[in-house]
Amino acid sequence: MMNIKEVSDKLGMNTKTVRKLIRAGKIKAEKNKEGRWEVKEVPSKEELTAKSEKKAKAKKAEVKEEKKNTSNEAQAKPATEKEASTSKK
Repeated sequence: MMNIKEVSDKLGMNTKTVRKLIRAGKIKAEKNKEGRWEVKEVPSKEELTAKSEKKAKAKKAEVKEEKKNTSNEAQAKPATEKEASTSKK
């Protein structure tokens, strides 16, 4: 088992980042009797980065799809009375 400082040194990350990754469930750890984190498994920095990049790509695709749907809805709305009367002139 490793402590937060050892993990941060191994991964080249700040200790706050390691704690954040533990809380997010990306690094498996549990608290000991003293209330300090003990890390069971230390993933490689590449594994952590790959997961983050994959999530970011999925989020970007989701936002793009949402914008597309919003645009399609706006185009499909019927014209308002003012627009209808303007277009008849």
